[in-house]
Amino acid sequence: MVADTRASDSLRRRVLTLEIDSDSDPIAGSLSEGDAPGREFVGWLGLARALERALEPGEPAPGP
Repeated sequence: MVADTRASDSLRRRVLTLEIDSDSDPIAGSLSEGDAPGREFVGWLGLARALERALEPGEPAPGP
């Protein structure tokens, strides 16, 4: 579910879904927004990059 909520004129919120494979080592999973397919990641740096890409201005919703 994507939710853009205006708490104030300057604050915008987005809801991202983080799915983590609890059996993986290193950490692995996917990050998605709304109904878009999740962006797969492996490792902490992969998770950080998936978050960066999801939050970049003009970036489409996460996908493969």
